Amino acid sequence: MMKFFRKYNKQLLAFFMVGLMVVFVGGSALQGLLTPETNPVVAQSKYGPITYMDQQAANAQGNLLESLGLDWRHPAGWTPKPIESIDWILLRREAEQLGVDASQASVRSALSDPEFDARLNDLSQRLRVRPEALHGALADLRSIQQAASAVAGASVPSEAELMVAARNALETVALRVVALPAQLFVDESLEFSEEEIKAHFAKYREKERGKGLNFGYYQHPALRVQYVKIDRAAISDGITLANPERKARAYFEEHRTTDREFKRPEDPAAAGKIAGPPGPPDPYLTWEEAKDTAIANLRKQTADQAAERIASWITQYTTESFLEVDRGPDGYRPAPATVARPEYYDELIAKIPSSIAFANAVSVGTTDFFSEEQVEKVPELGGTSFRPERALSQSLPFKTLAFRTQAIVPKVPTEEGTNPGDYLATFQTSPFPVTDVASGNLYVFRVIDARPGHVPESVDEVREEVVADLRLARAFGAAKARAESLRQCMSYQSLKEAYEADLELVDLKEKPGGVGSGYFEPPPFSRVPKHMASRGRPAAGVFAGMGLGNLPNETIDECFALDHAADKTKVIELVERPAVILVEWVETKPAPEDEFNSLRKKLSEELADARWREAVADWLDPKNIQARAGFVLGPG
Repeated sequence: MMKFFRKYNKQLLAFFMVGLMVVFVGGSALQGLLTPETNPVVAQSKYGPITYMDQQAANAQGNLLESLGLDWRHPAGWTPKPIESIDWILLRREAEQLGVDASQASVRSALSDPEFDARLNDLSQRLRVRPEALHGALADLRSIQQAASAVAGASVPSEAELMVAARNALETVALRVVALPAQLFVDESLEFSEEEIKAHFAKYREKERGKGLNFGYYQHPALRVQYVKIDRAAISDGITLANPERKARAYFEEHRTTDREFKRPEDPAAAGKIAGPPGPPDPYLTWEEAKDTAIANLRKQTADQAAERIASWITQYTTESFLEVDRGPDGYRPAPATVARPEYYDELIAKIPSSIAFANAVSVGTTDFFSEEQVEKVPELGGTSFRPERALSQSLPFKTLAFRTQAIVPKVPTEEGTNPGDYLATFQTSPFPVTDVASGNLYVFRVIDARPGHVPESVDEVREEVVADLRLARAFGAAKARAESLRQCMSYQSLKEAYEADLELVDLKEKPGGVGSGYFEPPPFSRVPKHMASRGRPAAGVFAGMGLGNLPNETIDECFALDHAADKTKVIELVERPAVILVEWVETKPAPEDEFNSLRKKLSEELADARWREAVADWLDPKNIQARAGFVLGPG
């Protein structure tokens, strides 16, 4: 080897020198070829490219602000749509271009609260970040807020706007009313010809069903759910409590002042409602008085805990079947063949360990197909919800959990903050057992089949609905005819006298649902509730008092218009209820001048504030942020 180096030392030296020269001259090029891209451009905007590192920095700022209890996703605090890290970057650059740039120094000088300043220092040490990073995040948030506020500006409402707002809130109308709900006139024995049924079906076949007489037979997507029912009553019957009285006594002592069942009923004598000596001053029951209740509650609590253990075992067992399954392109984990079978749940409950099982406490059921609008009517499951143990956690209704499924959401959302585990493949068991509050039963469920939304091919698919709707439409016509008849009677008697003389109408109040029928004299009402004067006409209408309930704005306007009509009575159709009301105008009271003057200043401020808030919300809308910035995803 040494002979080789001595023989070729000059050639090797020359080769080595050439290599050094190549590295020296083309080093940067070689580095570019050999080093992978570590900071790729992910998007373009008119404020310049946005890189991966920009996003990371924005996420870091967001985390710091969240650690301080600040909601950076809603910079104004109340905007309806949250922003993402991309929007944060665009807003920050936009504020800088607008000349709004809150410095870290201004943030430090504004931190006059020693307690908040101490929190900053504590957080800085705990997260091991420099205080400047926290100040910088706060400065950027302030810049975004100030830019939005400055752009929104201020708007002073005109005198005409104030007049209209005041009139809507202060001018009232008084009526006498007879309300006739159509449902009270439905004749369940009424039959229709095949031609009538088919004609009605053809008219509304492709429409979506609305409220009342807004018929429609388009069939929304529907699910079929299989579930395991865990019966608390059966568990309670099977529980054997050792030393029940001693444990119940401990339960009573712990919950005496928090369980309302241990609170003594109000003493009418002590409250001054009846004469006589007052009862014991202690507002809570004694142990002897509460013993039976305490034992029953302890048994119920023990049964709840046992039911939760069973539900937990089932969800854990079913989850394990999916652990080794990779997510597909749609984000879902396809169910293994062993799971994607109707009998899977029957086999499952047979495997429940004997240490937690109870006789006749667990069973399997399957629903019929149901749409999102029909959930509440689904037997057993309709009114259930997942109720977390943490009091601050929000409960999740069965509807929300069931319809976050592959059949309804074809691809798992990838937006920031989305948990893919919340979306279930067909035959995948929900990790959230739902509870029926009334019975205490727990249910573990999975979606096993789905039916896509579709227009029905034949009337036979919805025949019962069509016949029921025809009967309702006929009943609505009958209610309108009776209202017109009453109106004719008013030529020689008052509305109240005409109604009370029609005993058949009076008797309707005794029928199921009859509470909404009858003669009413509601208190005068305005077009807009006074406390909502600055918000304009409510989209849902206005509550007009008992008997009338909520009336649409169009109906409210019809009632006020009777002031200037020759005939002061009118039959008004409430198609969405569905019902007919016969109204008699009594009086319209204009806005009192003193009330208007006192309301005027408040209205002016509230209208200006409402416009400002609307402008800020519009400015901070993610769609508008990206449109203003010319945002385009990708390196360009």
